[in-house]
Amino acid sequence: MLAFLSPACRPCRELVPDLNRLARDQRDTPVVVVAMDGTGADYASELSKRVVVVGDAEKEIQEAYAVGRTPLVYLLDEDRTVVNRTVSNSLIDLEDTLDGLGRPQGNATWVPEAGTVGSSPDGEAEKRAEVGPR
Repeated sequence: MLAFLSPACRPCRELVPDLNRLARDQRDTPVVVVAMDGTGADYASELSKRVVVVGDAEKEIQEAYAVGRTPLVYLLDEDRTVVNRTVSNSLIDLEDTLDGLGRPQGNATWVPEAGTVGSSPDGEAEKRAEVGPR
């Protein structure tokens, strides 16, 4: 799970305890937080040691994942393929993301900068996109 959080975003700060619970309860799911607008120091002391915090001061990760709002959460499979992308404001939202549910960001087909996306036969945006370096 890859979560984009901003220190200036109140729902992001409120999501921190829920990310800790998820990391504790879902031990098979690695949790990575991309700390926008900084180095990650804003979250490092608040997040569980099971959560990896990555700073993105240069906004390279944000741009590669087309982050338009926060808190935005991606679920990636073992091959770093996006299987779900949702706006998550609570533990229930995070669990829904794991279950393949949730509230996708926007209605348009999403094409990440570093990958490809197809469409389903009914025109619904494809939920799987290959992203990021291998």
